[in-house]
Amino acid sequence: MIFCLLFPLSLLGAMVSTMAFDSPGSTESIYTWIFFLSTFSLPAVILISVMISFFLLFKSKLYNKAIIVSLVPTIYFAAIFLIFNT
Repeated sequence: MIFCLLFPLSLLGAMVSTMAFDSPGSTESIYTWIFFLSTFSLPAVILISVMISFFLLFKSKLYNKAIIVSLVPTIYFAAIFLIFNT
């Protein structure tokens, strides 16, 4: 799964996401908080999605549900993209 390769990069992004609050007054901006929370929670979304999809695929043999769960990080990326490009 490609998200397993993106997991270390998302950890790096989560560590650096606190720097969004460096400028004065940035704690009052809702967009800064959305950026911080979405970047900080991305590793958890990837890890949980991969673990659940592997469980559904190999233990439960629920192939359709495993595919749907494995698409959750893609939907997460699309939502982040739509929020910050409007």
